[in-house]
Amino acid sequence: MESPPLTEAAKQRISQFFAKQFLLGQWRLNKIKYTTDAIQVYVQTPSAIALEGEALSQYLHYALCPVPSKRIWQDIQARELSVYVFTHSIRKGERTVCN
Repeated sequence: MESPPLTEAAKQRISQFFAKQFLLGQWRLNKIKYTTDAIQVYVQTPSAIALEGEALSQYLHYALCPVPSKRIWQDIQARELSVYVFTHSIRKGERTVCN
């Protein structure tokens, strides 16, 4: 089932939600890509995270995914929300899925 297209207002709220997460500290919201059934958030870190595999995946999920009670999920709805964390190259980044 395809979700209806995101409104500009919804994109704005999602964007603000993630931008606020990185006001403090060294991580930066790089960009957010919206497609009909997915939202991809790209976060740049100044240096690699010293974790690997499942530990890294769990850490990113815990650190970056909105908790289920957050209102932001009303905008996200059934879309897949994934967060990519990278240092220098997006292609060498790590991905966590938040659903």
